[in-house]
Amino acid sequence: MLSAGVNPPLPQSVRLYVFDCGTLHIDDLGRFRFTAEEVAASDLSVTAFLISHPHGTLIWDTGAVPDTDWESTGAAVTHHLVLPGAQERDVTLRRRLVAQLAEVGYSPADITYLALSHYHYDHTANANDFAGATWLVRRVEHDAMFSEKPPGVTQPATFAVLRDSRRSCSRAMIMMCSAMGPSSSSQRSATRRVTRSCM
Repeated sequence: MLSAGVNPPLPQSVRLYVFDCGTLHIDDLGRFRFTAEEVAASDLSVTAFLISHPHGTLIWDTGAVPDTDWESTGAAVTHHLVLPGAQERDVTLRRRLVAQLAEVGYSPADITYLALSHYHYDHTANANDFAGATWLVRRVEHDAMFSEKPPGVTQPATFAVLRDSRRSCSRAMIMMCSAMGPSSSSQRSATRRVTRSCM
């Protein structure tokens, strides 16, 4: 682990870290169009991924429960979530996301890009911590998240700070592949245009 305030060195090759953000317990398999007889286990893993690249870092998804909403004890902790539409979920947690980042030498401030697979609550829990990163997002998802009435399976408080973050709404997948290290001036110019497109 690096000392506080020391930026981690960028790796010479791509590295992928997988973080444990808990286990989501699902009672109603019907929402996935399965019956209990068709599925041996109904628990779902909640993960976040850190990609460390020679030209920057990207965090993909940020968990189901904000780190600030539960106390890490060293043992498994079950947290009860109350969602919009009278929905409820239980998530068993073991380690906070920020602590797992720190173990591999990073803090949220070190992250270059944030990407969320989609806006459901079990992917956005710690998104506000990464508001200093450039957020890669499809415009349709961005607009839905910040609409007057966000989609039902969201927790808007967990991503509210992203409203004012740097973001790229156009061709986000191209950004993920090329913006961390474009090799030519034309690529760099295109990257700047893409980033400005959603400012």
